[in-house]
Amino acid sequence: MLHGRAPLIGRLGAGELRLKSAGTVKRWFIEAGFVQVRSNVITVLTANAKPAETVTTEMATTAADQAAALPTTNAVERANKTKARDRAAGMKKVAAKNPTA
Repeated sequence: MLHGRAPLIGRLGAGELRLKSAGTVKRWFIEAGFVQVRSNVITVLTANAKPAETVTTEMATTAADQAAALPTTNAVERANKTKARDRAAGMKKVAAKNPTA
């Protein structure tokens, strides 16, 4: 983090969150949320976060299939389907970075 930056609040989409500390990097998959930078402190608020190494290609494929099956008959359903597709795409990107067993 670069010290002395202006405060910031932003919205996060589904995808990877990387935490760098003491020369190590921890990776997390988050579904969505918010980030705040204030007084050189970063705060992340999300409803769901899981270690990135637990996200698999199979999980991403299942999420994509579930998103594709969602109805789109009204604006709320279309918004939910878009969120579900974004979540599946984020999972796919995170899973692709995981080492294969």
